[in-house]
Amino acid sequence: MRLALAKLRARFQGKSEAWLKRCARRLKDVERVDVDSWTVKGRPELGDRYPSYLVRVVDGKYRCSCHSPYRPYAAKRRRSVCSHVGSVVLYRLVKRLGGFSDA
Repeated sequence: MRLALAKLRARFQGKSEAWLKRCARRLKDVERVDVDSWTVKGRPELGDRYPSYLVRVVDGKYRCSCHSPYRPYAAKRRRSVCSHVGSVVLYRLVKRLGGFSDA
């Protein structure tokens, strides 16, 4: 897990420690849907307003349903990487490093 967090920190160098901690807290809430899609359970204590968020890879870029133009603060969220995406990236790093046995 420490190596995965170090890799996440290196990939998103401008992100705060608080963002990294939110990603780590969300890690157990990530569930793979298919090869390029994951759901992330919403957490009201982390500011989420919805029960779940869909993160997909589209044209090589991560997209989160919190970026939907119909969602509050979507314009602001689109300008940076949300912790839903960060948690999926962390999930994939942990999996790649052998931390998970499931999909």
